[in-house]
Amino acid sequence: MSGPGGGARPLSGRRILVTRSPGQAGEFSDLLRDLGAEVLQVSLIRFDPPDSWEAADRALSRLGRYSLIVFTSANAVEFFLRRLEAGGGESGALSRIPLAAVGPKTAGTLRRHGLAVEVVPDEFVAEGLLAALKGKSLEGSEVLVPRAEEAREALVEELERRGARVTVAPVYRTVRADENREALVSALEAGLDMVTFTASSTVRHFMDLLGRDAAALMRGVRIACIGRITADTARARGLCPDVVPEHSTVPDLAKAIAGFFLPQPPPPISRS
Repeated sequence: MSGPGGGARPLSGRRILVTRSPGQAGEFSDLLRDLGAEVLQVSLIRFDPPDSWEAADRALSRLGRYSLIVFTSANAVEFFLRRLEAGGGESGALSRIPLAAVGPKTAGTLRRHGLAVEVVPDEFVAEGLLAALKGKSLEGSEVLVPRAEEAREALVEELERRGARVTVAPVYRTVRADENREALVSALEAGLDMVTFTASSTVRHFMDLLGRDAAALMRGVRIACIGRITADTARARGLCPDVVPEHSTVPDLAKAIAGFFLPQPPPPISRS
């Protein structure tokens, strides 16, 4: 296989597993295929409505009280807006409220709904968003955080420490795709060069699905994680990440994977 310049593409001959949900795997898989990889997709998660809409519905009924809404994922945007519209509201109701997004994909999802984004951090994790909000006075402000049921607490805790009154509104939950265990085991048994993780939840569900078979099935398989939070989760579950890009985006992860598999230049010849 050859790239545009006639040379072999960096991932030619590599078999890479993508563990994202079906609705999110496409972009990442296409990037890897463009780099020459054979891509296998086995979703480990799916996204369902929360166990209760009570907190979200209460927040939606009094949107005008919030001086900031913080979205930590594209899923949070989509589920939140669907619930808003299901109750007879419109996304334009958010146009009068400053919006913050944890990364470019989340910001892009808001913009596709015609919403402006005031804050997008340089580092696409909760800590990066907190840094981006550093110059913004939060004392006494009402902040809404629509999110997954099982999200990290670091963001909420720090916003409260800075004096904000935070309302957490679960708008979706991440569910393990138990029905895909057989496909996952088959992919590993057939031989893989790398398994990719784009969220901590995919790491946890991957290891839980494999159970005691994980060590044997993962022997010799490289690990790529989209960012340091996901990488920390992988390490906590006994995995050793080989690839962690500087920026937590899918294009950066694909680029880092390609760089990992590129042949390394020989060491310089000593002329001493």
